[in-house]
Amino acid sequence: METPRFEETSGINRIVLLVMTLLVAAVFYAQWHEAIGRGRFAGMAVPLAIAAAVLSVVWLARFTVRITGDGRIEYRFFPFHFKTYRIMPQDVAEMHVRKYTMMGWGIRYYFFEKMTAYMLSGGKGLEVKLKSGRKILFGTPRAPEMLQHLQPANGL
Repeated sequence: METPRFEETSGINRIVLLVMTLLVAAVFYAQWHEAIGRGRFAGMAVPLAIAAAVLSVVWLARFTVRITGDGRIEYRFFPFHFKTYRIMPQDVAEMHVRKYTMMGWGIRYYFFEKMTAYMLSGGKGLEVKLKSGRKILFGTPRAPEMLQHLQPANGL
């Protein structure tokens, strides 16, 4: 495997995750005590399993973006992507650093703009417009550094 020029792996802030987990645990603790008082604690299994599954996915979420020596962009959003996606330098029409105001984390699809946004950290990112017209936004606080590594290789 080629040594990357740039690589960043980001996840959701651990303090935010801890607060979310504690809040969910507190709600389930209160519900559990209420259910025991009524003798209906068997009905708590499904909501508890769903909450545990969602929290597990959130704790495991990692977005990795890598720029190779030849200017190829490789990215993967685990656990939602099982393979690494690649953008070849010849497919890029333009790219720039931009600020965004989208709230939350995850993958966002904007069908009318033909844009996919991958966000786990930062309030700015690198927007890459492909020759096909599709746009991809990589949310990262290191967007200017990413752009510096891409510009020479892509001739933009």
